[in-house]
Amino acid sequence: IDWGLRGGETLRLGRGRRLEILHLPGHTLGHIGLWDERSRTLILIDAVLYDGIYDRAGNRLIPPRYYDARAYAATIRSVRAMQPDVLLAAHFPVMEGSQAIRWLDASLEFTRDMQTTVDRGIDKGLTELAELTRFADACLGPYPESMNELGASVRAHASVPRVG
Repeated sequence: IDWGLRGGETLRLGRGRRLEILHLPGHTLGHIGLWDERSRTLILIDAVLYDGIYDRAGNRLIPPRYYDARAYAATIRSVRAMQPDVLLAAHFPVMEGSQAIRWLDASLEFTRDMQTTVDRGIDKGLTELAELTRFADACLGPYPESMNELGASVRAHASVPRVG
């Protein structure tokens, strides 16, 4: 690696072609994406993961994995505000226009559902990560082979201070 990217940089790809590097934390702390203003194309990679990753038959396999619930939700809100015409995310087909916005909205809704689920689990007296993760899987899954990934997101929500 010759140089690192943090967000805010611009890659010049020839005459008039630029890609803006975006800092998109949440999935990982240093996650980045690319924004092409000219075509209004946003390349998210794994920065946003809907309600999970599906196999070709449509079965949900892997939950959205993120390590900072607040940053992940903020990333979703910020990329939604960009109103991309084309959205490219790893593990998902190309999305355009209103389809992309609906996908981002559903991704944000998943974070709300996860927070509600984790809070309910804690209210029921579930204090161990493993039991909270099983509870989240029962409520939001199933994610048959991905409890570790689900546990990361559960932990991210369990660490969010509760108000009230």
